Amino acid sequence: MLALIVAIMAADEARFIVQFASEQDMRVAIPALEEKALVIKTVSRALDFAVVLTDDPAALSALPGVIHVEPDARVRALYTPNDTIWPQQWGPANIHCPEGWDITLGDTAVKVGVLDQGIDYLHPDLTPHFGPNPGYDFVDSDPDPSPDWGLYHEIHGQHVAGILAAVTGNGIYMAGIAECHLYALRVLDSMGMGWNSDIAEAILWAADSGLHVINMSLGGPSSSAVLRDACDTAFARGVLLLAASGNNGTGTILYPAAYESVIAVGATNSSNTLWSSSNYGAAQELVAPGVDIISITPYGNVFYGPYLTTSGTSMACPHAAGVAALVKALFPSMTNEDIRQRLRETAIDLGDPGWDIYYGYGKVDAYRALVGLDETSGKPGVSLISGPTVLFGPSWFGYAGSGVRVFDPSGRMVAEISARSGGFLFDPAGMALGIYFLVGNDGDRPVKKIAVKER
Repeated sequence: MLALIVAIMAADEARFIVQFASEQDMRVAIPALEEKALVIKTVSRALDFAVVLTDDPAALSALPGVIHVEPDARVRALYTPNDTIWPQQWGPANIHCPEGWDITLGDTAVKVGVLDQGIDYLHPDLTPHFGPNPGYDFVDSDPDPSPDWGLYHEIHGQHVAGILAAVTGNGIYMAGIAECHLYALRVLDSMGMGWNSDIAEAILWAADSGLHVINMSLGGPSSSAVLRDACDTAFARGVLLLAASGNNGTGTILYPAAYESVIAVGATNSSNTLWSSSNYGAAQELVAPGVDIISITPYGNVFYGPYLTTSGTSMACPHAAGVAALVKALFPSMTNEDIRQRLRETAIDLGDPGWDIYYGYGKVDAYRALVGLDETSGKPGVSLISGPTVLFGPSWFGYAGSGVRVFDPSGRMVAEISARSGGFLFDPAGMALGIYFLVGNDGDRPVKKIAVKER
């Protein structure tokens, strides 16, 4: 029996996912399942499935309550190492984060999960964004998602988390895209490999835990019904899912990025062209900086030092996920579908006009995503509204008309202000922080978008 188990474990195709119609069906079938296969684990969340080792998967399909049986395929981390380490971040500047940070740095009320290798959640530049529950290790089935300090030191998850959410403005290490509440969900081992079943379980864990955004800088060539169902279930429950497109330079998007419920993110270089190794295809939705991206490594790591520069769609994905977290911070009432549409509409179009298979809807842009599409400036000869875009207190605006009305993003008028001497004073005292629209009362009613921010 031991020899059989060893032989089975040597072949990835001998590991299968057995999905059941219900938790009760799975419980009833477990004794029979254990007679036919070695049960590694069972998962009962929004989906009910068992992970098994067997050399006769066809026999499992006949068990009562089984919906289907499929191979538990491998996925891998998507990055290409580069041993040149320089402390400069071109990515956030390229997608206009500094302009966006004038509006919001993010909010720890926004919950973001990073499905990856382990993350050193005690790192000085990450620990302020972790709570008492740092996440979960689905590889080793324990509550500590820190890196495995074995022969292959894990750096991929740390690198990704740093891009997404390293503390900005604290004078150390690097600036992350968004302030948020991070969760480390370890689904890749120290070799950067993982199972679709672990990823599916982590996605369901994220949905059960009320996460808003999850970043998956990983992928594989094999589709999985359970993984697809987990993505669809999480999206239906309000989670925004983003995944790396792949690093093969081919016209095939990897899974889970290829699923309809997931945003596929390709990689661009500093010249705003698609990275030569970035995958592309019909599922490509957005692109983001992913070439020569510097980020942090686990604290005290002796192999790479405190920083590492790498390239890959793995690096592009957290740029996009971070922008999604910024949008959620500024507009808490936005749904995952709202945010997805916002990222599409405000992306900077690259390549052929409109959507295309290489750049999708375009390169994600933090400032445009927060402020919206280019503000209406009116027609030639129309009196325009001039003044600051970001308000910290009372501000003067130039306008030759009789006055303006102030609207919130839902279209509700919150104030009306009369103009005199070629302008008006706008005092946002008592108004909630966020985006507002100044709409002129005269002519073609020019519009100016502003952001009210706490000093």
